[in-house]
Amino acid sequence: MSIKSKEHLTESDQDGFTLLELVVIILIASATLVWALPQFSRSIAQSSVDHFTQALISGLYSLRARQGVDGSGCEINFDSVYTFSADDTYGSPKELFELNHLTTEERDNRLKCCDSAQCWNNADNSTFAKPYRFLDLENIPSSEKVEIQVSSNHYSLSPPGSSSIAEPLMIILRAKNWDRDPKRPLPTLCVEVSANGVLRRGKWNAESKQCIDR
Repeated sequence: MSIKSKEHLTESDQDGFTLLELVVIILIASATLVWALPQFSRSIAQSSVDHFTQALISGLYSLRARQGVDGSGCEINFDSVYTFSADDTYGSPKELFELNHLTTEERDNRLKCCDSAQCWNNADNSTFAKPYRFLDLENIPSSEKVEIQVSSNHYSLSPPGSSSIAEPLMIILRAKNWDRDPKRPLPTLCVEVSANGVLRRGKWNAESKQCIDR
């Protein structure tokens, strides 16, 4: 082997990594992944809650707009097991706000909208082809990662333009894995719906049971 070849080999060896350097790089990469993966999972979980909360607010605004067109008031009923006063049981969007999987009778019981003369939910009414709903789109990906409680199992939404002194309906939403990190639980969000349809979004304060502006 020529002297030139030996010099080239020596330079190539010096350009590479030693075993110790490779071990250090692997340890640093592993430590980074150990830290980053929980943060990423946490971010995805809270993003799902944010996304579904916005979808619910959008759907409720659509419901109010349709009430204004039809001049109707709506009666809302939930299973009482998912209310604050029952226990710490949370329901899924399917158990509280999705309607497509229900029979006509079950749908009517959960959300029934009528004006002074008739109920727009009735099958013989032309608007039944496009029934009232809480959500514009149901069974979206974020709905699988969210759980919900409500303040009351029954609520009346007055027609737009009318007034009411009833207590607002409180809806609280959190990620299913909200307490995966007990030291840093994910925040619970809330939507406050007044009887005359004013909507407010915030962060839920469990002690005061109030929806605080974020």
